[in-house]
Amino acid sequence: MKRMFNLPVYSKLSSIALLLVLAMLSFSCHKNPPADTTPTLPPITMVGANTMGCYVDGVLWTPSDHISLYGPYLFASYNGSNVNGFYIEMFHDHVGAQYTGGDALTMLYQTFTATGSYDLTDKNKAQVVVAVDGEYAISDSFTVLQGTLTITNFQTHIISGLFTFTAKNNKTGVVHVVTDGRFDVKIN
Repeated sequence: MKRMFNLPVYSKLSSIALLLVLAMLSFSCHKNPPADTTPTLPPITMVGANTMGCYVDGVLWTPSDHISLYGPYLFASYNGSNVNGFYIEMFHDHVGAQYTGGDALTMLYQTFTATGSYDLTDKNKAQVVVAVDGEYAISDSFTVLQGTLTITNFQTHIISGLFTFTAKNNKTGVVHVVTDGRFDVKIN
């Protein structure tokens, strides 16, 4: 009986074919570029997305995920039980970045009832706190040297807006510049 295949030749051909198939597969696989994980400001929205962000002294601040068990720490109220007016607060943590401590940004503005721009330098209506690296103490007060709070959406359960200001810690003399601020929060 005569053999149909010459095994050494068949074995070599199948090895070469297998290598060619593997080479083609490896070249045809296209890898997705790595996802961009660079933090950015949240988009400007007016839907109650519970977002907030700004630059403080050129450093991006958004609410930190790991400070609260329930997600990013962002709190807002309008005429709540302890606040008369609009109050918003976020905690941000710079672990592993330029700063090493906890940060907080707080704004209070009393008596607005509609969309529009409001002057944050009015000491009778506005208060801000900018705490970088935990520098803030409860007794510290801040003077807003210039600044505006613009309310872009004012509904029963949603307040959205933009803000920018320069504030001085009256105790330490440190001045912080806050730019490109935005928020979109649900109000209880």
